[in-house]
Amino acid sequence: MKWMIAFMVGMLSDLAFSQNLIINELMYAPSGGAPEWVELYNKGPDSTDLKNWTINNKSGVRYKLSAAGLYIGARSYLVLTNSDDFASFHPEPGINFAKVSWPQYFLVNTGDTVTLRDPGGLTADSVWYSPSWGGGNGKSLERRSASDSSRSIGNWGTSIDPSGSTPGRLNSITAKPHDLRVVSLKATYFSANAKTVFEVLVKNSGSQSAPVFSVDVFVDYNADSLAQPDELAATAGGAGVSPGDSMSFLLEKSPMSAVRANAIAVVNYDSDEDRTNNIMTTRINSSYPHGSVVVNEIMYAPTSRQPEGFGALLPSIRRWEGTKA
Repeated sequence: MKWMIAFMVGMLSDLAFSQNLIINELMYAPSGGAPEWVELYNKGPDSTDLKNWTINNKSGVRYKLSAAGLYIGARSYLVLTNSDDFASFHPEPGINFAKVSWPQYFLVNTGDTVTLRDPGGLTADSVWYSPSWGGGNGKSLERRSASDSSRSIGNWGTSIDPSGSTPGRLNSITAKPHDLRVVSLKATYFSANAKTVFEVLVKNSGSQSAPVFSVDVFVDYNADSLAQPDELAATAGGAGVSPGDSMSFLLEKSPMSAVRANAIAVVNYDSDEDRTNNIMTTRINSSYPHGSVVVNEIMYAPTSRQPEGFGALLPSIRRWEGTKA
């Protein structure tokens, strides 16, 4: 009787470990010679030994992860790949990865099934993906929530990380408790009153309210794409943005001369857990009062090999500009 109880306890323990191991990210269509890979995540409170665990695609052939001890820590990530060059493409520190002897093209670009099984052959997790789910062209397919179904298209999407993937760390499309992002930026120079107006929209993509933050806009005079203190044009404060809500800001710099430059908007939030989406750049457009630009000349019937065109006159600054058709 005791051996049966011990056996049942062991079975339940193994089942609990299996349910904690999930497929979290897939790089099924890498670019630039980078390798394919599959990221696992252990959402449980204990480490798990992946000895004799297997992974397979729709071919059904099961590839053993390790014949020896291969541990994935509690609430930790492990990247599986068949390449020795993984680290050269992902040199970021702290990424745990293991080499698995699956074929070179294990993940099919047009869609495939990836199944993770425990030593007893029980399915721990399985994903049936297709390009319509996201990923491709050097960007990974990321899971949004560890607790939602692996088989739901809504729980997957293309990585929005600047590098195109997030091996060994929190997925870029996973909701963080604290995450403000710049959604849009528009910058317009008004010649009539020599000022530039900046329209900034900030969204709370996190799961918690954002109590206090600020928005800065810069004019990138030296075109180095950096928001530098001596280029600060205006700043504004914000507070109390609920999860999923947005807040718009209207800022201006006056007086200001006409300039061909970019505007940079930066949201500053001390608790932000994803600062890759805190900045946005756009061109400063010019707006002239009605009648300040007039069509002055038209070439509607040019001779052979001459282009059509028109001339525009800006009386306020005494300059001609031509546009060829």
